[in-house]
Amino acid sequence: MIEADGRSDTEKVFNLLKSIERLVLDESAKSLYLISIGEKAELIAKLYKERQRNTQETLEALKSLIAEINAARKEQAEKNMTPKVFSVYWLFKNEGVANPEGKAAQMETVLTRFPHWRNSEKHEREVKRELYKILLQNGNSYHPKR
Repeated sequence: MIEADGRSDTEKVFNLLKSIERLVLDESAKSLYLISIGEKAELIAKLYKERQRNTQETLEALKSLIAEINAARKEQAEKNMTPKVFSVYWLFKNEGVANPEGKAAQMETVLTRFPHWRNSEKHEREVKRELYKILLQNGNSYHPKR
């Protein structure tokens, strides 16, 4: 347990940041949802280093990220989705997209049709075009939480 390990809160913050960073580096290629979690961790670290958050606030934010990672892993196991589809589902769900499971399944077809979307500008454009179509289908509008 994080609270009872006898280390200072500052040490806990840096250890948690290192652990999350290592996890993201090691597993984000197959579990893409970890990229957004890694970005959140980077923001938390930046705010802490710039003294915009104190140690306790930072520790709580990092504990929340750990809980998000654990919840994602549990939900992925329960839903029995491939890592690619689950990552899309998780991002849609966290952004408040209606029917995230169905839309993630549609995106699986798109990603299969354009397998080089990470390296090919043409494939990336096509994936984005299809993504917007899926998000806007049935007259629904998409308004990101940010």
